Amino acid sequence: MNYIDDDLLQYSDWRGQPFLREEVAQFLTYYCKAPAPLDPENVVVLNGCSSVFSALATVLCDPGGKSVGSALPQE
Repeated sequence: MNYIDDDLLQYSDWRGQPFLREEVAQFLTYYCKAPAPLDPENVVVLNGCSSVFSALATVLCDPGGKSVGSALPQE
């Protein structure tokens, strides 16, 4: 009988696989000489630039408030 792992039947963590986030945190801590070790819980691995820009727009834009672009001086 065929067996399918239950983890394959559901969405994975939106932040990326835990083992990859741990490796990225260790890599950046070592090679970027971070003053304190980076926490893998604060690392997000995204798939391509579109995902990065979407995440940045979500984080940087305040609903009902001023956006980052509106803070630039107008000519």
